[in-house]
Amino acid sequence: MTNNTNYIELCDEVAHVLSAWQTSADEQVSLLGLGDAEERRQLPELLLQNSELLTRVENLLAIDQGMCQTLPHTPDLARLWLTTPSHLLDSQTPLSVMLAEGLVGITRIRSILNGTEAW
Repeated sequence: MTNNTNYIELCDEVAHVLSAWQTSADEQVSLLGLGDAEERRQLPELLLQNSELLTRVENLLAIDQGMCQTLPHTPDLARLWLTTPSHLLDSQTPLSVMLAEGLVGITRIRSILNGTEAW
């Protein structure tokens, strides 16, 4: 991605996803690995400068896509999946793993949804 418009579109997409997941502002800042809500408003510019942030955004969008494929036409079930403890995660929720472990946790949840982590 070399075009600023693409970064703005990514920002819009991830904002929509995090809103659909009903995450709080603090959770959104944490999931994106930002220092505070002020940085959230500068997301398009930060994406140009921060490869980890771009990786987080791409993974969060992939997680949402994975949930849509696994649970089509049921956004409420996707939210429920994110907030339900799982034996795969030592009785933690996918959302809590992503929040506690940052990019490692986000990647882990993506791997579970993609079927690349051992069930």
